[in-house]
Amino acid sequence: MNILLNLDISPSLEDDLIDCLLGFESLTSFSSFDLRRHGGDARSLAEASTVEKVTGRVRVLRFEIVLEEARLTELLTRVSSEVAKSIPYSVRQLLDTGCT
Repeated sequence: MNILLNLDISPSLEDDLIDCLLGFESLTSFSSFDLRRHGGDARSLAEASTVEKVTGRVRVLRFEIVLEEARLTELLTRVSSEVAKSIPYSVRQLLDTGCT
């Protein structure tokens, strides 16, 4: 079964994560886009710029990756070792994927 993996990263990690994902053989494509995070844990607030702290929102990048569920642990381990540890993520099962 395919899953959707969301990784939310600091913009400073973008190039490293793209390199890591492009090197993961079983991925054919992935998407990324800007998000504004409101609130959050102490770590994300500590990394926020002064403007972000004042406005109450932090810029992050979300990567959406479709992959086989069996490859999830392998990919997360690789991201942790090649990009950064403690990257927030979420996983959703996909009922179906394809093209019309």
